Amino acid sequence: MDRGEGVIEIRVHVVDRALEGMIYDLEIFFKEQVPPWQAAYPLQWPTGWSPMDMVGGIGFATATNPLRYCEPVTFVIQVVPPVTGDHIWIHATDKDHNNLGYIVSQRAPS
Repeated sequence: MDRGEGVIEIRVHVVDRALEGMIYDLEIFFKEQVPPWQAAYPLQWPTGWSPMDMVGGIGFATATNPLRYCEPVTFVIQVVPPVTGDHIWIHATDKDHNNLGYIVSQRAPS
């Protein structure tokens, strides 16, 4: 969901039982977005998660609250300057930072 002025709400809902408790970080690389982003800043994140420093991107990580099956969580970021793309490519990684694959966030109707 886009809140305007570059503020984007990203709702992550794990729908594959095989990923239960496996996702410990979410990473968004600016150059992978269409169009590429210049910068983004964390605004809000779920309890137990925190922003993490990344070169060329923005990320969130947890040591204690991995994503759970059918328990949606919300992250809020601000992209500067605001973007017009309809998708956000997000890397999901496990507790050892191994890539589990992409999550593709799609723009929801407002």
